[in-house]
Amino acid sequence: MSQPDSSGPAGFWSRVKKSRIAQVLVAYLAVSWGILEVSEILQEALQFPSWVLGVAVLLLAIGLVIVSATAWVQAHPQTRERAARDELPDSWEIEPAEITRSLARGRLPHLTWARSLLGGVVAFSLLFGFAGLYVIIKDRGRSFAPAEAIASDAGVGLAVLPFTVSGGELDEWREGMVNLLSTNLDGAAGLRAINGRTVLARWDELVGGAGRVDEPTSLKVAGATGARFALLGSAVGIGPRVRLVADVYEVESGRPLGQASVEGSPDSVLALVDRLSIEVLRSIMGSGQDALPSFDLASITTSSVPALKAFLEGETAFRQANYGAAVAAYERAVQVDTTFALAFSRLGEAYGWKEYASHPLSIQNRQRALELVDRLPERQALLVRADAARGTYEAVELAREAVRRYPDDPGAWYLLGEVFYHQRGQSLGSWEETDEAFTRAVELDPSFAPYWAHRVDIAFSVADSALAAGRLAEYERLAVKSDNLRRVEAAMAFAYGDSAAKAAARRTLESLPGQEINSYLAALTPDARLWRIWDEGFRMLERDELLFFNHFNRVRSSLAHGALEEAIAGLEEPTTPAGLRTCMFVVLHVVGLPVGEARLESAASLANVDTTAGWPLNCAAMYAANESRWDDHRMLVEKLDALTDRARAEGDEDAERLNAALSSWARGFGEWKRGRPEAGFPLMEEGRRNGVSMTEISGDLLMEMGDYQQAVRHYRTDWTDPVARLKLAQAYELLGQSEKAHEAYAYFVEAWADADPELQPMVEEAKRSMVRLRGDF
Repeated sequence: MSQPDSSGPAGFWSRVKKSRIAQVLVAYLAVSWGILEVSEILQEALQFPSWVLGVAVLLLAIGLVIVSATAWVQAHPQTRERAARDELPDSWEIEPAEITRSLARGRLPHLTWARSLLGGVVAFSLLFGFAGLYVIIKDRGRSFAPAEAIASDAGVGLAVLPFTVSGGELDEWREGMVNLLSTNLDGAAGLRAINGRTVLARWDELVGGAGRVDEPTSLKVAGATGARFALLGSAVGIGPRVRLVADVYEVESGRPLGQASVEGSPDSVLALVDRLSIEVLRSIMGSGQDALPSFDLASITTSSVPALKAFLEGETAFRQANYGAAVAAYERAVQVDTTFALAFSRLGEAYGWKEYASHPLSIQNRQRALELVDRLPERQALLVRADAARGTYEAVELAREAVRRYPDDPGAWYLLGEVFYHQRGQSLGSWEETDEAFTRAVELDPSFAPYWAHRVDIAFSVADSALAAGRLAEYERLAVKSDNLRRVEAAMAFAYGDSAAKAAARRTLESLPGQEINSYLAALTPDARLWRIWDEGFRMLERDELLFFNHFNRVRSSLAHGALEEAIAGLEEPTTPAGLRTCMFVVLHVVGLPVGEARLESAASLANVDTTAGWPLNCAAMYAANESRWDDHRMLVEKLDALTDRARAEGDEDAERLNAALSSWARGFGEWKRGRPEAGFPLMEEGRRNGVSMTEISGDLLMEMGDYQQAVRHYRTDWTDPVARLKLAQAYELLGQSEKAHEAYAYFVEAWADADPELQPMVEEAKRSMVRLRGDF
């Protein structure tokens, strides 16, 4: 049968229909879009030249013609017949002059889909191959170097570019500043200065022998080195002096980050470079860049670059709660610059975390910072004074002043939280206020690990397992290198873990020195309902003979769950320090617990008390006043005054302040027991502010005076003491705050559910109060 004429209109539209040209074009356009996307990605990732996309578009246009022709040829009826008879050509057999007629007759060189696809692959392979070869020749293969060799991946890169120079004989400063500043800035606060030879090589390639270059060209050179930041500088001779100016830019955006300038004699080039380096760091650190740690370098008073670099290394380690590394770095800083006030302050703080707050090296370095405080700006000087005053009421006042004056400073809120947490009696800070202070610090600087430590402790203080777990998880994320984590993780296991977790935590504690276990016990202060957290550590302390801390904390633990006889038995052990025995028996008696007259007389009478130490004298004076033994009370107060005078004569300010506070408290307590509470309270308050933190007793005095609101403030500072919580409930009830009263009663009832039989009447009375308030307990 003869074939229809494909050259007429009917034949043409038949061919179009059979070729499915519309479907082919849609598919080709979709593939073309994908190829252009890949080309753009490769151009950005491998730094291909800009002409790659243009050539790709041209190739795709040529490909469109070829694909359309292939569809047309494959649709010709003779193509299928001749293919069946094996008459199609295997190669290009048609002359170019015959191509028009051949196309109409289906005699174009055999265009198949396979050959069209292969042609496209070859074309784009050649394109990308030539582009890659161009990059290798252009930048000597840097774009294909291993990842670790690229500055942008190895650290936050800073390229110091050749300086522009004018005036005087300063030509050697042009390239010399590249190496001098790069050496100084390399490694400071996470910066990685691009090697000077690399910078100069890129400069020669992109700038050559040109004189002055504009800012975009300079940033292009910096970008070619892989740097994130660029330092553009100038050196200008001004008579016998030289002025150095450095401008720092973010390479990608071209945004200026800051400017630094110094001026001096050309003969003191190294000193000038050091000064300029420090000013440059101030500009970069204060620019708010996410890639760099944030430091307030306005408070940096050192002129030594090595000291500054060591200090910034310490700041980075301290931020991660890596206190051992922080101590080592701060030590290097103060060895290089013995007048570096802020480094001494940080060193004292780091020792406080690494060891314990009253460690001699912590106190020594804080005091050295205080001696140098006049070298600091006003804000930092206030924080250093407050930190050096830890343990005194002055610290409370200064910390409160700091947050009033600088509410946007996380360090001020952190310091206030520290004062509230460790000086509860002096500050009268509740756990809610303490937690709020640390929370404000975290909100202002969420990634500073030390801010989280006591937030975890507070969660234990209120027995909130979900809160403790959430905060611990964040602390672990930020403080991956911190030894401090061990005690917190052990506490979490003892409080909420299964038997395997508790066993692992026990092994961890057993591996620690006794002082670190004591720090675990002293800092944690768990909720009374979690008292077993303490017990795991007390037995371990016996091996290190830390007897005072061990006995004191064991008594606290026993009282936390109402085991009064167990507490008394511990106090009567021969190894219990006599002064501790005296004070604990007196305090238990004064707050209303039955300890027995014979025990009190044996521990606290004038004939038996240790008269060489302030605390036992104060407690014995309280016992004498409580028993109306006024001659004994007078003699004991006089002995306290004598200890105060001796400390003053010896220049021991801490002992003088404490003994004076104990004397004031003992006098005030005496006035109260003589029936003059209004005269006694100011004296007891003076003692409290200066370290005699028996707030439950001062709360009892306020209750007697009818000042229930102030009594609440005193009782609530003993967050984890069930008896204080019982009295807090009674104060709330008298104030008409029923919900708070019910909550405080419930705490006491739960904590003392298994209390000794002689204490059960207190528990039953608390239950009746709960029923009275809300109908249930």
